[in-house]
Amino acid sequence: MLSKKMDFDLYKYGFFVHYVFRISRFSDGRVPETVDELVNSFDVEGFADQIASMGVQYFIFTAWHANTIPLYPSAVNEKWRPGENKSSRRDLLGEIIDAINARGIKMILYTHPRDGHDFDETDKFRTGWNDNTESVEADKFDYDKWNTYVCELYQELADRYAKKLYGFYTDGTGPYSKKNFKYEQNVQVVNYLKIRDIMKKANPSIIMIQNFFGYIFSDDYAMPEAYFWYQNKYMDQIEKWPAAEKSLATCCFVGNWWPPAGERGADTTRMKPADIAKLTIFEASCSIGGGMCWAGGPYCEGNVWPVGVIEGMSEVGRILRTPCYEESALNAAPSKSYPTISGDTLEALDHKFFTSSYDQRYEYLHIMKADGASVTVDIPAAQDLAKLSAPVSMTDGVKVVSFAENNGGYALTLEGDFSDVDTVVRFERINADDAPVFEWVNDTDKRIRYEGAWGYTFLQEKEETHKTVGTFESDVHETSERGASFFFAFDGSFIEIYGDTRPNAGKALVFIDGVEMAEIDENANDEKVRQLLFRSPDLHGGTHTLYVVSTEEKNFEFDALRVIK
Repeated sequence: MLSKKMDFDLYKYGFFVHYVFRISRFSDGRVPETVDELVNSFDVEGFADQIASMGVQYFIFTAWHANTIPLYPSAVNEKWRPGENKSSRRDLLGEIIDAINARGIKMILYTHPRDGHDFDETDKFRTGWNDNTESVEADKFDYDKWNTYVCELYQELADRYAKKLYGFYTDGTGPYSKKNFKYEQNVQVVNYLKIRDIMKKANPSIIMIQNFFGYIFSDDYAMPEAYFWYQNKYMDQIEKWPAAEKSLATCCFVGNWWPPAGERGADTTRMKPADIAKLTIFEASCSIGGGMCWAGGPYCEGNVWPVGVIEGMSEVGRILRTPCYEESALNAAPSKSYPTISGDTLEALDHKFFTSSYDQRYEYLHIMKADGASVTVDIPAAQDLAKLSAPVSMTDGVKVVSFAENNGGYALTLEGDFSDVDTVVRFERINADDAPVFEWVNDTDKRIRYEGAWGYTFLQEKEETHKTVGTFESDVHETSERGASFFFAFDGSFIEIYGDTRPNAGKALVFIDGVEMAEIDENANDEKVRQLLFRSPDLHGGTHTLYVVSTEEKNFEFDALRVIK
């Protein structure tokens, strides 16, 4: 993340719609023959009412996706790619922006800046695109021509809509194949800084979000289209879904971003509304920008969806918009006293976690699973030295029976009819004047400089990548090269290094301010993730450097750093 000062940090709940020519279809299964047929039957007001019924804080809609066909009259496409079906005559995009804004929902547009691989050969030649189906051929790809076209398209978009927008989403890392995540090939394809310049000049307060494969190029926030079907395996076991600092866009209905082929028929909802609400609340305890952005798509009528989508999401909105969850989740911050660490699951936390009020007056304990009519919770001392007092149940039918200090922490006992979604207890906080500050730094942070041969693995659709479940932000950097290293400069009194331990793993040396401090050995009998590998002595504040170098030709995995100030 480039900035933690934008108010997207405050939002926990959104919805994402992909609406795309040649992919979206009518409810009777027909595929529109023209882009105008795609947009002309779309009921904007009915659609916007349905989005509002979900109770979401923000909404994302496609300006263009496959084959780069804007859902508005595009003079730029007419200039560069003349012909039929290159943009719509109706300004569907403008109508949707106005309708969503009128309902008080933050409006964000999705775009794809490097979708030339979908073009026919004529349009590839016109725009400078060249590919060999797996990666861009750098010697044949016309970077200047492609980016002239792309930036003119973004300038047109900015001139038309930027002042009406809350945010802007760019897809893609790659250049476009999931088999290739190289940073260098991305910057060969798209001038991300120019796109940022165009949008920020048009609307300086606009937030910029990017799909995430390990890099953020010029955007403010990451929002991966979450974990690429990992959740499919655990649709009915939400206790296994890892929390994340970044926001997550997730399909919870038909398993894809748009309606299924064939006629509208049986209920397609893959998750219970209560589970969707639970995960939204849980993610609110970790996310520092956007929370959960659930996804689904309407048919070409606009106000017709696969069975169960609107019914399910409206029920999610009803749950989340109750006063209890409005206060303790949708308008609350991740706790600094009892933090949910990225990678934690409900299962690992015994279905109990905390959030805080933004003014730090209150701490909220969330209990998502209770067996019986009585629950006792042992609460440890707060990480930031805050004290808790005056617990009050925010859930009807549940009362606080006892609350007392216990071994430096607290023992809390509750009785009553516990919520099937989330029982919440609110505490008053007494904040410590000398509270330590903890900052987690993921292995993808731009401030970390890697040298040598490092690979990158994140949680996605491949079974072998599921080893990253439980790691910080569900990803790791790894190397088997002797001498491969990373460097990080920081301000603080302590620094910690986290990684994975397992049989036949490698070693590394740790240097602080040029002085050798320790050897890390990841070799262990058992496989464990997010393990504390090294903690520095007290550095007494100030600016310092960390240098870590692999010393063996065995796999060494680096997960995250934690700086304590």
